[in-house]
Amino acid sequence: MHIIVAGIMAATISAADGDARFDVGIRVGLGLATAQYVTYRLDGPPDTPRLDRVAPVWVEAGYRLTPALLVGAYFQYGFGRVDPSAARPPLFCPTADSCSTTGHTVRAGGEVQYRIATAAPLAPWLGFGAGYVSHSVTITTRESSAVTTTGSGGVILAPLSPVRISGTTTSLDVNLQAGADARLGSRATLGPYGSVFSGESAGIEAGIRGRFSL
Repeated sequence: MHIIVAGIMAATISAADGDARFDVGIRVGLGLATAQYVTYRLDGPPDTPRLDRVAPVWVEAGYRLTPALLVGAYFQYGFGRVDPSAARPPLFCPTADSCSTTGHTVRAGGEVQYRIATAAPLAPWLGFGAGYVSHSVTITTRESSAVTTTGSGGVILAPLSPVRISGTTTSLDVNLQAGADARLGSRATLGPYGSVFSGESAGIEAGIRGRFSL
């Protein structure tokens, strides 16, 4: 009896999704870097500050070839925090308090997702994506002053204007995705997701995804 009921529920879900071919979704989460995100040069040896924390926002859209298989595209913008310990070229930022840092990451590409048919409250899914990634960081010195001598031998404090440097790197990006959807109605789902990114942009992230069938 339980098997029959589960089969009816799974068939009902598949039929409802079969009526809708286009899906749109949005994700919000938190990511941690597992590799160096940004490389820049400052008149000397290269330094490699990275975005050690990222708050990503995804927008995705796709076409459902079958009730289980979706092909689509994604765009992600991540608000980043630069690792303070890696953002101090000795002659530019001698201490962590002498500079402020900001950064962000942008991703765009294609993806394929496969949802496992089940009558459970959460329907698991797996995904693969590939595309373009860009990482940017900006380091700005805070207002400060320097001791200088005058022609008469006096000493004065001369204000120093803030100095800003920035760097951006771009590369190809590959990611693996997984999650589970809880049905909110005939057209909407909500559930957790996780992603793993490879290469220079290597990192992990997790969050919540909402999906809407059109």
